[in-house]
Amino acid sequence: MRQDTVVRVLLVDDDDEVRAALTEVIEDDPRFEVVAAGRDAPDAVRLAQEHRPDLVLLDVRMPGGGVAAAQALRRDAPDGVLVGVSAHADAATVEQMVRAGVVGFFTKGQLGADLPDKLHLCVRGHVVLAADTAAVALRRVLTSH
Repeated sequence: MRQDTVVRVLLVDDDDEVRAALTEVIEDDPRFEVVAAGRDAPDAVRLAQEHRPDLVLLDVRMPGGGVAAAQALRRDAPDGVLVGVSAHADAATVEQMVRAGVVGFFTKGQLGADLPDKLHLCVRGHVVLAADTAAVALRRVLTSH
């Protein structure tokens, strides 16, 4: 992706207020455009096929599951950038999402004005696991067979 290209984002979260807040924070940054928003894993897959976003921001504990959505999206669009968000950031959850293909993971309690900068890092090829349990999760991924 070129540096000057607007990043097209798909948001998927079953909480209307969270979805609205994320949309506001992301669209306040001129580097991003929210092209669609969904509530569950089937929405994530359908909307990704329809809109071909550059980045998909997935709730982990939405209906149908963030892990299942990430796995389906990884199969359908292997080059897409996937980022997980959750109120639950235990090591097992982070590990499952990394194994499913996310390159970013953020806890909802820590989302703020710097979210667009973190997402932009993910789009540029960085891995950003902003959860207290990320190191444990990453060690599990790297040491398993």
